[in-house]
Amino acid sequence: VLYTLKIFYDVNISSAEIIPPSGTNIDLTQFGHDDVYNTILNGKNYQVYQRTYLITPQKAGTYEILPPTFQGQVLDTSNPADFYNLVSSAKAK
Repeated sequence: VLYTLKIFYDVNISSAEIIPPSGTNIDLTQFGHDDVYNTILNGKNYQVYQRTYLITPQKAGTYEILPPTFQGQVLDTSNPADFYNLVSSAKAK
């Protein structure tokens, strides 16, 4: 089963980390390379970070797949002299 994660954002992000989905009795591996692109959604421009995982069950049955977690810091770019001034941290599930 292919599991595709898309993160839509419209701010500058630093120190981003993705903790992959998880579950019992499954093998999970990243499939292909990460992709970053722009898209317009409801008239607003977003950057999209996309990662795909291959999920392989290890035995027959029903599985619960726990969601991935994204953690990153939003950069304050309003002061060009202090580009790396971090203003907030975000964690989403």
